[in-house]
Amino acid sequence: VKTAYEDGFVLDQLTRWSKVYKALASYRQNLLSEASFQGWPVVRHPVLHYPTDKHFLEEGTSAFMLGTSMYVAPVMEPGVTTARVYLPPGSWGHMWTGLTRTVKTGDYFDVPAPIGEPPVFYSIHCPHMNNLVWVLQEEGVIVTKNREKKSNMLSNPFKKKDKLRAF
Repeated sequence: VKTAYEDGFVLDQLTRWSKVYKALASYRQNLLSEASFQGWPVVRHPVLHYPTDKHFLEEGTSAFMLGTSMYVAPVMEPGVTTARVYLPPGSWGHMWTGLTRTVKTGDYFDVPAPIGEPPVFYSIHCPHMNNLVWVLQEEGVIVTKNREKKSNMLSNPFKKKDKLRAF
């Protein structure tokens, strides 16, 4: 019987996500300092930054924010490769494709979500996030060249769809 540490895919994912964790070090340090001095949690419900957004107030969400500049919409169902994600207002970059979009009012988008690439968005105006993307590209964690050959992620993750209440 193979253990998880003998599985190549598991080891590749562990290596990949260790690089992401390392690349987040300076941003995490700033968030910990902010938590210490201002009392803000490092991981936050989006309603803390969007207190009047009806989506977060009325519908509930599994999405969370890491500080003010990273928005994560976890995929909770097995086998899902595309997720319907609500994005709050802001200028967002899709972590895995590099595509960007300014969202004037919150809206829903169908986003690629294969295993290992959950829907993660970053504020394109945050220097920490832009540095994170650069580091992850240098480390080979984010690969935007030849994307078509890597997977079926040809669709724009910001392709607007009809509004729905759930994924």
